[in-house]
Amino acid sequence: PLGQAPLHIQSKNATIGVRGTHFRMGQEGDNTLAEIEEGQVAFDAEKMSQHLELTGMQGSVADGVHTMKVIPLLPQPKFPALDAAFSPTSATFTMLELSGATGYRGELAQDENFAKLIAAVNSQGNVINIAGLSEGHYWLRLRAVDERGLQGMEAQTSFVVKVAALP
Repeated sequence: PLGQAPLHIQSKNATIGVRGTHFRMGQEGDNTLAEIEEGQVAFDAEKMSQHLELTGMQGSVADGVHTMKVIPLLPQPKFPALDAAFSPTSATFTMLELSGATGYRGELAQDENFAKLIAAVNSQGNVINIAGLSEGHYWLRLRAVDERGLQGMEAQTSFVVKVAALP
């Protein structure tokens, strides 16, 4: 619409220009990471005089040294069946195999809209361990992480934590 400027986010090694999209941008050490789930962004590495147009399911890494390239994001992770209730104080499960995934990142919430976040969830490998849980219903959203540190498409699920009944 008239009078609205695009959003520009500048980081150490790149600038991202956003136009109606669902995206993530992060800085890990010298790497600027851009991950676009849907929509389109302009990703510019000023030091390298590079410009990329990234669209849904694409990402890139700018490190100030190497040429940037368009990288397909990993697909949504697949959760194992979480129909069995977990017991306090932790929930541990193994994610289904996803080629290219080195770990997972996400958030745990008390509501399915993720307005009431409880904790960040990070794992190396396929085992997810969430500690410090009390009885209740939880929602979990995760993204697989590739070898470059790019997070892929997001998936979510819910699970229940119950106090085990005495025999």
